[in-house]
Amino acid sequence: MIINWLIRGAVLAIVMALLLHFEVELPSFLSWIGYVPGDSLLIDARRGISFPLASAAIVSTLITLILPSRR
Repeated sequence: MIINWLIRGAVLAIVMALLLHFEVELPSFLSWIGYVPGDSLLIDARRGISFPLASAAIVSTLITLILPSRR
């Protein structure tokens, strides 16, 4: 049972990484990801690195509230 969730999570992570790599625009309802106060962006002369810590906490909280508990 847990292996199914691990596989789904890995597939989702790969899809998100590919979308970010090819710079696909997010739909408007997801445009706030990476721009919440608490997210960090380090910009160099050639590239930028994003640390969306607050966005990750919000998404994690939403997933925890939406998915039913299995206890």
